[in-house]
Amino acid sequence: MNLKFELKGHFGKMGRALAFPILLLIWQMGFLPVRAGDWFVSSALQYNQGNYFYSQAVHQYNLSLGLGYASTRGNFSLSLPFISQSRQGVYTAGGMFWTGNPRHSRGPKGGFMHNGMWQQPSTISNQQYQWGIGDMLISASYQIWSGKNWIPSIIINGMVKVPVASSADFTTGQWDESVSFTLQKRMALNFFILDAGYMNIGDPEGIQYKNPIFEGVGIGRFFHQGRLSVLLYFQNFSSILADYPPPRQISFNGFYKTNSHYALFSSITIGLTEVVPRASLMVGINWYL
Repeated sequence: MNLKFELKGHFGKMGRALAFPILLLIWQMGFLPVRAGDWFVSSALQYNQGNYFYSQAVHQYNLSLGLGYASTRGNFSLSLPFISQSRQGVYTAGGMFWTGNPRHSRGPKGGFMHNGMWQQPSTISNQQYQWGIGDMLISASYQIWSGKNWIPSIIINGMVKVPVASSADFTTGQWDESVSFTLQKRMALNFFILDAGYMNIGDPEGIQYKNPIFEGVGIGRFFHQGRLSVLLYFQNFSSILADYPPPRQISFNGFYKTNSHYALFSSITIGLTEVVPRASLMVGINWYL
């Protein structure tokens, strides 16, 4: 048996076994802040558009509802998306990027592959939107070092995608897990971010994903006494599929805490390779309890 396949299966099982203990540990550490934290309810609307592996652009709308806890040292959140998309086979990989299913990829004369047969564009010109519930995302982070002088803060992050989707059109049907570390440094009103991590992507039937290493770099600035922040962020992954470019995207993000009860957030993301959305727009709100 292929050694790479054996290792992937081993780490996949280990990741699922360790996912919840790691998140639980980070979550519990998050309840030991310097100051008390806040529970919040969140809602976000996201639009994604891209061709992925297909001959036609896929349009997708997500309305996510979530619950979380944020403190000065850490945070914990879970969210569940309600999805409407113009074709099957588009889903999230570990909550970090959206991608398509190469089993339904482009074919001769602009057609696409479905159930082993080539379909011509004339048979799919009238796109019908599919509705349903996507996979649950659970994430947590904790600042393990607050940083001093020129030394940056160090943050550990964990994320788990739980396959609870209402239809196979919105999921691989497998668990995804990721763990990463963030270096963050604030200099006056400016701040800098450097991320590095590893993701285990569960394999749906007929597809063998590679488990990517990923890194990200960002630069941001605070305004209005820190109530408003903006961040320009670039993220790169190693290859997840043979013969396809790795996921790569750049985003502009904003966060504004209007008062002690509400905060608004948004992002505009541009995909730099075909396996991620060409463009994505997201707006959301947190209600602090």
